Parts: sequence; C-alpha cells; structure tokens
Amino acid sequence: MVYYNFTSYLRDFKSYVQKWYSTSDEIVIKNIKLKEEHSYRVRDNIVQLSKLLGLEKEVCFLAEIVGLFHDIARFPQFYKFKTFDDRKSFDHAEKGVEILKQQAILENLTLKNRQRVFSAIKYHNKKNLPEINDPIEELLAKLIRDADKIDIWYVVGDELSEKEDPSISLGYSGKQEYNPKIIDALLNRQIVDYNLVRSTLDFKLTTLAWVYDINFLESFLLIKKKRVLEPIIESLPINSEIRKVVDIIQKFVRERYIGIKKRAIIEHSIRVRQETESCY
Repeated sequence: MVYYNFTSYLRDFKSYVQKWYSTSDEIVIKNIKLKEEHSYRVRDNIVQLSKLLGLEKEVCFLAEIVGLFHDIARFPQFYKFKTFDDRKSFDHAEKGVEILKQQAILENLTLKNRQRVFSAIKYHNKKNLPEINDPIEELLAKLIRDADKIDIWYVVGDELSEKEDPSISLGYSGKQEYNPKIIDALLNRQIVDYNLVRSTLDFKLTTLAWVYDINFLESFLLIKKKRVLEPIIESLPINSEIRKVVDIIQKFVRERYIGIKKRAIIEHSIRVRQETESCY
C-alpha cells in the first residue's frame, strides 16, 4: 500500500523559501511573500480541481506536489533579478525543474512520477502544451495550467485593480492605454502574445484572454466560485471596445459554467436511475 505523506514536501518547500527572506530589501521581501502565498493557493486550487474531476489518489497527490512547487524558481528569480519577467532573467519553469533536481526534494517519488512532476512544472508557463504521450503526465500539465491561471487572476485583481505594481505587471505602467491588436485577439477568442503588451491595461487584458486556454470545464466552477475575473473587469476603463471585450469574455465563461452545471445534472440523473434500477 502506498502511503501518501505530503508533510515532508511542505516542510522542504518552506525551508527552501525561508532563505530568500534574508534581505533588508522590502520590495524583495514583499514579492517573496507574494509568491509563497501564491504557491499555497495554487496548491489549494489544484487539490480542489482534482476532487471535482474525481481523480485517483495517486494523481491527486502528484498534482498537489506540482501545485506547491510549480513556481519554486520565482524566489531566486526575484531575489537576484528583481523581476518576474522571464525574458529579463530566466525561464522560471525550466529553472524550477533544475532546482528540484539539485535539491533532491522529490527523491521519494518513483522515477516515473518524478518525470511526470518535472514535465508538468516545465510546461506550466508555455504558450502551448507539446504533445505528451503519458496520459497522467499530460493531465498534471493541464491541471497546473488551470490552477495557476485561476490564482494569477486573483493576484492581478487584488494588486492591480486600484494601483500600479510593476512587479506584477512585468514592468509595464499605464492604466488607460491599450494595444488595438490585443483587443482584436480577445474579440476573436485568441491567446495574446506578450510581445504585444505595452501597458498595465494591456497586461490585464492579456490575462483575461487566458479563459480561452482553460483545459477543464470544472475549472470554470472555481473561476465562478472565487470570482477572480470580476475585480480585473471592474478595474478596466469603460469605452465601446473594452465593453465588447468584457461582454465576449463574460459570455464565454457563462457558457462553460452553464455547460458544466448541465453535465452535472445529467450525470446525477443517470446515477439516480441506475441506483433505482438496481433495486429490482
């Protein structure tokens, strides 16, 4: 029987993170704390999503590990480079895999499961997922991408709704200016290329486009429950173009939310009918 003990992984994570607080730079401390709290919330998101999907215990356990460690490289990244922009430092996903290997944190996992965790972390920040042959490896990669987006929306709404924070917006500023090409992409239900971002507003609009890259209908249950999109939307300037974008985003989310609710009702009806028929 496999014993799933998450305590040691949580202890190793906290031990690793703690050393990056050893500075008098308040901006560094603030952002280390920001990413530590983000990691805990993403872990919670991925656990909730795994339960909604009814995944097996081993997969849930691996998903929880991925959720906690997915951003492990963010701590040395901000400590050394004062930015979360991978283009100005390093690819934090690939660096995270390097750190986990160096620290030997996942040595208690089987080789196959370590590879699955490494793969999910490596691809969690990529624009597109490559073809992955192992179904569990692919599942973990999709889970972390959804769980991460859900919390980044929360952070963007919490940190950028009323103020500017270049650490969050990757160094951009400007609440009113936006790139028309980003508007076009959103209206056409496309993911936005970061190279188009020129302002804080562009950055917020770009994160909203992530709704088109959500892998599981069940993720929309968490999006609605946590209300992570509303603070971002409410912080946007109002004009006809922005209004169109907001309308199409809200319609897209609403359609998927209704879809998963309808599916749940149908599945419940099937279960009830099967249980009733089994009585005879």
